[in-house]
Amino acid sequence: MYFFGDWFYGKNDNNYRFQVPFFERQILSAHPDDHNTFLGYFPHNLLSNDDPPSSERGRVGLLYGKKPEYFQGHSELITALLAQGFELHTTCKDTEENECPFPPEIIRHHNVKPDEFAQLMKQFAFMLGFKKPEGSPSPLVGLSYGVTFLNPLRKTNGVDTQHKTLSRLGFPYTYVIDLNNVTQVVQAAEWASKYRFTSYVPPQYRVKSLVNRMCTVIEDDALCLCPNPAFGSETNVTSNTFCK
Repeated sequence: MYFFGDWFYGKNDNNYRFQVPFFERQILSAHPDDHNTFLGYFPHNLLSNDDPPSSERGRVGLLYGKKPEYFQGHSELITALLAQGFELHTTCKDTEENECPFPPEIIRHHNVKPDEFAQLMKQFAFMLGFKKPEGSPSPLVGLSYGVTFLNPLRKTNGVDTQHKTLSRLGFPYTYVIDLNNVTQVVQAAEWASKYRFTSYVPPQYRVKSLVNRMCTVIEDDALCLCPNPAFGSETNVTSNTFCK
């Protein structure tokens, strides 16, 4: 069974396919935690043979999030980034209850498909989080395209961030920022635009790492023995029926 999230903190009666008691370690999680078994995932573009994107980017950033309520109360910050000459994009979508609270200078993208989103990633120097959604794959996908993640604190204790796992990376891949400190966020955006990288994926989120963990979980090495260039395997196994 696979649950994309956290058993301990996010548990409710509607989260699980099987409504029966089972040990927490039977839950396969997307990120390392203290309660579940870490399986993880990887950015799909790692399977492509495309040339890596250029590290050179303009002063361009993505205001990350699709729900209008994520951005409420942050107009001063957005205005400050625009005043410093940053080009800002968003995929936020208006709802019947709320409209996305952006000035007209913000470039909006509607109903973006995965391939379009990937192409957009190649333009951005940074992705600015607004506390939600938590632990989403998008910041990791952004890193694989050379997009720095500005990772906001979610609590005043200074340790809880929107993406806890990525907060361990540090410069130049991520910056932990306080959305209430406008000067700090603007400075992080400046550094993200200046100190560039082509692509980076933490080792635990690479294809081969995922395959190795999956073989451990299913207690069968058959999949790991299959010759598959996408998995970085050069094994010449022809008698393995699993591979056929």
